[in-house]
Amino acid sequence: MATPQAPARSENLFTRKIGPLPMWAWTAIVAGLIVVWSLYQRRKQGQQQAQQQQAATAQASQVPQFVNQTFTTVEPPLMPPPSGGTGRPTVPPPRPAQPVPYRPPAPVTPLPGLVLPHVIGPGPAVIGNTLAQATATINAAGFHVNNVSGNTSGRVVSTTAYSDNSVNIGLN
Repeated sequence: MATPQAPARSENLFTRKIGPLPMWAWTAIVAGLIVVWSLYQRRKQGQQQAQQQQAATAQASQVPQFVNQTFTTVEPPLMPPPSGGTGRPTVPPPRPAQPVPYRPPAPVTPLPGLVLPHVIGPGPAVIGNTLAQATATINAAGFHVNNVSGNTSGRVVSTTAYSDNSVNIGLN
């Protein structure tokens, strides 16, 4: 009869031994070293900044007791004039504003023989009809179809009438 064996122990990445210690122990050691190193670097930088600030400040022996200033007014002294005068630059007085004359816009002249139709409103009441029904109704009303846009097998959704008795049809 075979000897009973102990059930196999399941190992995962962190419980598996690497050398004398399991993986979780090595991970903790490396993480601890990283924390200690970053704290050391931060402290080292703080000491360097403190030394730089001390070196940048002036000592009391380097500051003069008084500063010679010869100004007797709030303004600095005037520059000596190049050829006599007061020394102040002369600025000419501003000129009065000139009114701008009104020029009406030039009229727009259309090209000879070109007449552009303008929209006079919606076309005849054909909304919801098919294209064939709408065309028959528009022609019976004295208009002619100028432009058809959209799905030609659909229904009429919009019409626009123009001054030249043409109608544009929009289909859906």
